Amino acid sequence: MQTQATLRTLLEPESIAVIGASDDTSKPGGKLVRNILLRGYAGRLYLVNPRASEVQGVSAYPSVAALPAAPELAFIAIPAKLVKPAVEELAEKGAKAVVVLSAGFGEVSEAGKEEERRLVAIADAHGMLLIGPNCSGIVSHAHASKFSGVPPISRKGAIDFLSGSGATVDFLYELATRRGLQFNSLLNVGNSAQTGVTDLLRLYDEAPEVDASRIKLLYIEVLRQPEAFLRHARSLSLKGCSLAGIKSGATEAGSRAAASHTGAMATNDTAVQALFEKAGIIRAQSRPELIDVATALTCMKGKLDGRRIAVVSDAGGPAVVLSDELNRLGFVVPPFAPHTRERIAQALPPGAATGNPVDCLPTRNGESIGNVLSIVAEEERENVDYILFIDGDSGLADNWEICKALMRAQDEGGIPLLPCFLSPVSAEEALTRFREAGRCYFEDEVAMARALSRVVNRPVVAEPVT
Repeated sequence: MQTQATLRTLLEPESIAVIGASDDTSKPGGKLVRNILLRGYAGRLYLVNPRASEVQGVSAYPSVAALPAAPELAFIAIPAKLVKPAVEELAEKGAKAVVVLSAGFGEVSEAGKEEERRLVAIADAHGMLLIGPNCSGIVSHAHASKFSGVPPISRKGAIDFLSGSGATVDFLYELATRRGLQFNSLLNVGNSAQTGVTDLLRLYDEAPEVDASRIKLLYIEVLRQPEAFLRHARSLSLKGCSLAGIKSGATEAGSRAAASHTGAMATNDTAVQALFEKAGIIRAQSRPELIDVATALTCMKGKLDGRRIAVVSDAGGPAVVLSDELNRLGFVVPPFAPHTRERIAQALPPGAATGNPVDCLPTRNGESIGNVLSIVAEEERENVDYILFIDGDSGLADNWEICKALMRAQDEGGIPLLPCFLSPVSAEEALTRFREAGRCYFEDEVAMARALSRVVNRPVVAEPVT
């Protein structure tokens, strides 16, 4: 597939067209326009509606042919039977990429698959990138061209998520946002008629100057080019990217479900595992697990190897549970040096446990937490690879002050610090501010340990022999 589109076309287009733009935000074409406007897209926006001269306050054109210029990126949100003429018009106009949101193609019938092949033939003949059909759109740091779910706010350089399912993008984003994760881009390929996750990986691999993200998440149903997938995933890994993903449809039941969803063919589970290991991809089995891995990668700040853990908590029970799980996973929770313990004892009230784990007691506050984390970072930096921090809302201190102390420790301590907050309801006000400050966290100490283990034990891609 040779196209004139690049990653910049998708993430930072100079112009966007919506075919099927509508005032009715209960329709995909209406919700899509609303989300684009809400997120303040700064480029040229062309709306096409044959029955309206204005849509949601923006001038509209009766047809693609009437547009004053070729859009760089176009979205089609019209009935399936009308999609082919629209794709032809966009190709002849000179659009670089088109995203077909409309459903009713290869996921429903053989006739639908044949219609997909016609769309691909048109796109290939004009060097145009075709994404979809049957997808929900694209979100990047520059635009939110997506009709379903909560319109995400993205930040350049954050996480990339490439998906074969629009719903998976929506559901993962909602969970991830509650945990404070931020995204550079969210793309889904739907039926992958022309462009699949592998093709998107190629675009990211070939454009490091456009994509500053070091973390990429994948959800794959269709994997038609395993050799190319392996090549680009390995290349991205060697460039310093961390990849984690889910490959669904790898069992008999899953393959039947995938076939009815996007028309995907089955892939042997053992072959998928081998491919992911060769590609250096951390394999997850669920959205929460993928979010946990992404949270660990974000907090680890590029230090992806180490097995020596310091545990700092405000409650003994969760610290014991975490220490047990770390031990099962092959980590070490080494006792602190006597001088470290003496300094911690001075920072905490009587009764606090000063070894490793540290129990700061429910009377902890921002000052005491900050002091303990600073002491551990200063005294144990040669003996500890990561600090795992657990906190719950005891109702005895200002949760936001604790969050601020934690952020200072993350920024200044020198040892990667992974936080776990066990009171996401009662501490919601402070955690909202923590998320708004660009921070992420876990909500379960065992999940935190397992995610750290998945990263530390990830498959590592070796440099090619020259």
